[in-house]
Amino acid sequence: MQAGLEDLPDISRIAAEVHAGYPESDAVFSNRLSLFEPGCFVCRMGKQIVGYLISHPWRCGQPVPLDTELTALPQGADCLYLHDIALLPAARGKGASSLALQAVKQVARQAGLPVISLVALPGTEAYWSRQGFEARPCTSLESYGPGVSYRERGIL
Repeated sequence: MQAGLEDLPDISRIAAEVHAGYPESDAVFSNRLSLFEPGCFVCRMGKQIVGYLISHPWRCGQPVPLDTELTALPQGADCLYLHDIALLPAARGKGASSLALQAVKQVARQAGLPVISLVALPGTEAYWSRQGFEARPCTSLESYGPGVSYRERGIL
């Protein structure tokens, strides 16, 4: 389901729980929704939001530093950057991540972007590898701290 600004309190709550070691301000989530709403989704179980996915057009090999607001999306974007995905434990193992990745692939296709990129947090590398994301070199990951990797996959 498409995310909107009204979902920000739930997105922030889930981010704080799932990614406590990688905090981002509410302003960052609002910024991404304002810049590229088609790439932002929430996962609901009944009426409760139990997960979200935030993505936007960007450039391969240049991940956005953690907790950074963007002034604009880049001209000549060549990938859809999966900024963040988070699911509460209640939503895991029920196919929500597969549905989210299908949605991201569709957004990338519609935007004419042949690649999806992301920063994999420590402990998630095997999951992202199973989803077809391969580690690639990139410009900088310092803002995330140790143990992260930049990854890409084609949408075909």
